[in-house]
Amino acid sequence: MRRLAFPSRLAGPVVLAAALALAACQAVPLYGSNPAQPQAAVRAELAAIAIPPVNDRLSQIVRNELLFDVTGGGVPAAPRYELSLSANASVSGFGVGINRVATVTVLYSLAEIATGQVAANGRVSAAAEYEELNQAFANLSAREAAEERAARAAADLVWQALALALSARLGL
Repeated sequence: MRRLAFPSRLAGPVVLAAALALAACQAVPLYGSNPAQPQAAVRAELAAIAIPPVNDRLSQIVRNELLFDVTGGGVPAAPRYELSLSANASVSGFGVGINRVATVTVLYSLAEIATGQVAANGRVSAAAEYEELNQAFANLSAREAAEERAARAAADLVWQALALALSARLGL
């Protein structure tokens, strides 16, 4: 059996390349809470957002998701911003026994409470599929479940847009 020899003159450069490659790697928490990191400043700004009650079911789902995302489910201690939002849904697809798509669109506006200045505003949309059959109650239930999934996804998109806007305001 023949043994393959590794040329010793390549050992140094290979070790050096491996060391440089590993030196670029860092193990840090994705959602760390180190106050020295810029994420902490953005999280503090997000936690200062008040979201007033809304009247319809989809907007309430989006509001609840955002409240949990920005404050952990509580009320901000000293709100500096107020987020206005409204959500509506549309369904596309024709026929029976086919896949339909429920799309939820959320309009939002974040304003500073002290000055009334708009810090961020926009529109996001998210979609979820469901199958429609020839049973009315099952179709209604499937559509509502798809709208709820899309509303939760839209809330995540709003949260990301708010985090990006507040990050830009902080100069991060």
